[in-house]
Amino acid sequence: MSEPDDSWSEPEIRQALGRLREEPHGAARSARTEELVAAAERGEYDRTLVRALFELLSAYEYGAESRKAPVLYNRILTLYTDRPELFDERAEHRVFWCSKWVTSSLLAIPDVPLGAVEGWIAQMQERFLAADKPLQAVRTSRYKLAAHTGIGMDLAYELWATRPRDEFSDCEACEARDRGRHWAGRGDDARALREWAPVLEGGLSCAEEPASTIALALVPLVRAGRAQEAASLHRAGYRATRGKVSMDDAVARHLEFLALTGNSARGLELLAENRYRFDSTATAETRLSFLRGVRILLARLTAEGNGRAPVPAPDGREATAAELLAEVTAQTEELARRFDARNGTDYQSTQLQGWCALEPLTARPLELGLRAKPLPVPPPPAVAAAAAVPEDFSTLLAEARAALRDGRPENRALWAAVAERVREEDLDDVLRAELAGRGGFALLEARRWEQAEEPLRRSARLFEQAGEPGRAAAVHARAAWCVFQRQADAGEVSWDELDAILASADALLAADAITGEDYCVVKHCRASAAWRLLGVFPDDDEDGDEPSNPAEADAAETAGRPEAPEPDERSLRRFEQEVAELARAAAEHDLPQRMATALSMTAAAAEAEGRLEEALKFTLDAVALVERAERTWALPQLYARQGHLLNRLRRLDEAATSLHRAVTLAAEWPDPDFNDASALMELAWNRLEADDAATAAGHLTVAATRFDRARRPRSAVMARCMLGQALTRLKRLPDAIAVYESILDDEAETLLEPGERAQLRLDLGRALRRSGEFRQAAEVFLWLADFLEDWPEQSVRTMVVCELASALFGSEVLDQAEATMAKAWELHALAPHPGAVCAMLRTAAGSAMDAEDAAAALAHLDRADAVVAAAEESPGEFLRWPELGQTADLRTQILSAVERYDEALAATEAAAQSWERGGSRTVDAWAESIRIAAVIEGYRLGRRAEALARLTPAVERARLAGRSHAVEILTELANSLREG
Repeated sequence: MSEPDDSWSEPEIRQALGRLREEPHGAARSARTEELVAAAERGEYDRTLVRALFELLSAYEYGAESRKAPVLYNRILTLYTDRPELFDERAEHRVFWCSKWVTSSLLAIPDVPLGAVEGWIAQMQERFLAADKPLQAVRTSRYKLAAHTGIGMDLAYELWATRPRDEFSDCEACEARDRGRHWAGRGDDARALREWAPVLEGGLSCAEEPASTIALALVPLVRAGRAQEAASLHRAGYRATRGKVSMDDAVARHLEFLALTGNSARGLELLAENRYRFDSTATAETRLSFLRGVRILLARLTAEGNGRAPVPAPDGREATAAELLAEVTAQTEELARRFDARNGTDYQSTQLQGWCALEPLTARPLELGLRAKPLPVPPPPAVAAAAAVPEDFSTLLAEARAALRDGRPENRALWAAVAERVREEDLDDVLRAELAGRGGFALLEARRWEQAEEPLRRSARLFEQAGEPGRAAAVHARAAWCVFQRQADAGEVSWDELDAILASADALLAADAITGEDYCVVKHCRASAAWRLLGVFPDDDEDGDEPSNPAEADAAETAGRPEAPEPDERSLRRFEQEVAELARAAAEHDLPQRMATALSMTAAAAEAEGRLEEALKFTLDAVALVERAERTWALPQLYARQGHLLNRLRRLDEAATSLHRAVTLAAEWPDPDFNDASALMELAWNRLEADDAATAAGHLTVAATRFDRARRPRSAVMARCMLGQALTRLKRLPDAIAVYESILDDEAETLLEPGERAQLRLDLGRALRRSGEFRQAAEVFLWLADFLEDWPEQSVRTMVVCELASALFGSEVLDQAEATMAKAWELHALAPHPGAVCAMLRTAAGSAMDAEDAAAALAHLDRADAVVAAAEESPGEFLRWPELGQTADLRTQILSAVERYDEALAATEAAAQSWERGGSRTVDAWAESIRIAAVIEGYRLGRRAEALARLTPAVERARLAGRSHAVEILTELANSLREG
């Protein structure tokens, strides 16, 4: 847009004002509007000047410059008084409507005396009475004054909230927000949430709603036990504040919510994103709100041990959290003091102190499902829950040995306590050997084979010195297993040491000098070595922390990886032999846990070969053994494996039961070896397959956060990709978009394979387009089209370019959309994707209809039908009837709009025939086509008897299909037709 000057005509200025409405609010829009006001004034375009002044007033109100509003409003009011003929009915309404804004603007400036605010409201009432206008706007202003000062608030609320709405009331969404804010301030969260419900549920909205109400509701929702709902609203609600300079208070409340729910790391990211608000042109009141949120966040960061963390500060500088906390504490207290001095109360200071004194709302961090980078200075490590550690050392040592013998998860914590509290006089060769062995085993579990070998060797020597040759043999076997791992990594292995250890263990067994447990350890190490040579699973998972025993690898972690090469026959026979030997030894010594291990390894090998039923049988046998032995702590791994196999066999309900058992027992018996996040991810996949996206979303939200804590970044990103898909299925599009955007950065995307990156962008682009954010969607699809330029399967690129064209049509950049559609046609000729082309053509038809060009719209639909006719059907790839049904539905709408009812009836009959082919899946779509046909026939063509004849069998079919809603709407239409 060029600069306005004296040569601008009145129509040009009006057009420029109209275009400005598409621009975001802020200082730039305000400055541009000021220029247009000046241009209208120079040209003496008086009516256009009135319009420009109101546009400028709106720009100030929504552009965080409301302190300028009172002077501007007085100018408008003077013009209205002196030249009322310039104000048409709409402009006159705005004169009275905007007077409320002035009240808020005056209250937000502490330098304006309270008497001046009260005087303004009195003048406002006189003006309304003189013009015979209803007084609800005056009551609104009086309540806002009371809510700001704390004086007479309850009475002012009753006088405002209990009176009927009128033409000058705030919109229903804003009034619901303010009513809820009142009750929340009174400590009545339940009443506040009831007032906010219509906004939170999507029934009411406006320019700043539901974003403002969502921000207000976050903390009350957590206090009301609806924390997951708060997490979801935070995801969707924060996006709506981005770029809106008038939403300092809403951003502050998101910061407070994050601070009080253990999510300071994300809070710090949001603070960095909103650092411009430190230096914005906001009023003192909104500045106080924003800085209060910053203060609460910084206080939590400091309390968590992150006072030295670098944080964004005003003026583009950086400070530590503790330093900035001191600054904002002083600033907020000074601002509150200024307002109180003006108001003659201590209300603002009391409110501030109350908020800043809030304790954390959750005992542990609330899972948000969003990716947040770790804090620059990590907090002190959390103390893991563990069994109580006995005070007496001898009792502690006995418990540690018993826990190790039984395989209970708490053995690690107990042995850590033994190592910490042991005294020199407590040490003998056995205890020295045990402590060395525990240290080596910890390194072994971390896959640090070379480092683990030395302490294990030392442990074995100490056991030999202590006269414990059986225990020494077991530890020697573990050390030899470490050597075997290193050799396998290098591609050359030797069984010599493992064979020698087995021979020694056999001799010890004959002499009754080794326990069955230690003998089975030797056998287990051999079986694990043979497993290693099978190469069935990759050695390392994507995060580098897969369990050392491949039989315990997470199914969710290995899903979707390239298949490993088939094991050679010799390695397979060796594995089967070693596992059979382990099972035989475990049975002879009545060691059910070792028998279960052998069965688990056999099951995993069977699964890798595709023998799923056999794998399940082995796993069920292992579960039965452990259950009979009452070794409950060992069951989570087995239940998770059982659930995974049942998932693969599509026995979804049974799988869900097994996985629920795994997760529940893992909570009762915490075990660092059990990957509960992967179990939750597997359970979420199960629920998605069972069409229960809501439950899946809950599991994935928790799983993503737990992967974060376990430092498994790729798994966390994959969980969030699945979470976005679940939320999209639930039609919670802003929620899904927020999740996708949290993983769209270079660091996260390097963890994804190219196909996964493409799928992430495709899912994001589609969610943006479906939510009406067409320009953002177009940007995503444009990136994706470039990314896929050399993709092996070019039909995928055809699809993406079609999506891009659809987004451009939605953005109303028609020249670009037409050019992109032409490109899509070129690609389709080389690499067909008929479904995507048909969807693009339907979007083009909708765009043409918006331009009132029915002929062009119908031409697009004819082309879509031609594409379908030319396409080859392929189950799982492309089916004609869904495309024909959607196109016929849209053709019905277009023909009805131009009153070509006979053709519209034929189109909707064609749609019904298409949907009928979908069977039970598409009964609702079929019933809707029948309903539309009856409406056209009965009301537009005047053939009510024929319409009723069409509806009667349709109602019966919908009833038989169990579609109660379809039955209801068809029956209602039939009754209406009968009544005439």
